[in-house]
Amino acid sequence: MSRAGIRAVWLVLVALTLASFVQAAGTQEQTPTWPREPEAPSAPRPAPPPADWLGLIGEYESAAGPSGSTVRLYVIERDGRLMTIADRGEGVAIDAMTPKPALTRGPGGRATRVVLGGVTYARLRVGPEDGSGQLRVTRYAPSPKS
Repeated sequence: MSRAGIRAVWLVLVALTLASFVQAAGTQEQTPTWPREPEAPSAPRPAPPPADWLGLIGEYESAAGPSGSTVRLYVIERDGRLMTIADRGEGVAIDAMTPKPALTRGPGGRATRVVLGGVTYARLRVGPEDGSGQLRVTRYAPSPKS
């Protein structure tokens, strides 16, 4: 076979391989995203979660295991259900779990830890505490004009 023939076969094989990767990537389920406000300011917003759940929603972390690794546990509200996600896994509705996770609340009603399957996850401080006023900018002087 000539060099041109070998090159043509090689190009066909490369194209078929790339096509199989593209097809496999296209079959993976993507997590639906909520439209960001700047992109869709008129998009309907979801209803807020029940007030009792607000203190539970957050990010938690287990103690380091024998290998030294930790597990992140996210408690979220999705479609009117309270759910957990371990690391980057799938969401599991709390009402469908057996046994149910035990959530311990602090004095202000905010959860401080979650016990799930015998593992304790401590709440991580992510973002501002309620009423802290973080991320507020006060402008003191006009910006220079170009």
